[in-house]
Amino acid sequence: MATRLPETEFRFRLDAVRGRLADVDADAAVWFGATSIEYLTGFHHIQTERPVALAVTPDRVEIAVPRLEVERVEGNDRIDAVRSYFDYPGGEPIETVVEMLRELDAASVAADADGAPGVMGYEGPALSEFLDVETQG
Repeated sequence: MATRLPETEFRFRLDAVRGRLADVDADAAVWFGATSIEYLTGFHHIQTERPVALAVTPDRVEIAVPRLEVERVEGNDRIDAVRSYFDYPGGEPIETVVEMLRELDAASVAADADGAPGVMGYEGPALSEFLDVETQG
């Protein structure tokens, strides 16, 4: 049987992120790393050439995923909205993330990376080509 964390743990983790976000000059926090996304929301995926990005603001949690992941993430109550793009290489994952962040009124972000990692051949623009980004590993 798979181990399940109580819902209160995910609320605690997201509240901690929001507390730290209030201490920095950023409108949102963004993660591209699969492990961090799972840690914060419970959404597990394998990091491939199809980037996934999670955005946390003081009042919203949204995610951008390739179209093939939409049904898997839609039922996650910790995520307020799911954005999707046509699977890479035909889609525009970073542009979808930027659109999501702009609709969240996030002109500046604190992120785990300046764009999606180059996994399995992914090559895409940096997030900082579109927004003010401060990264920290």
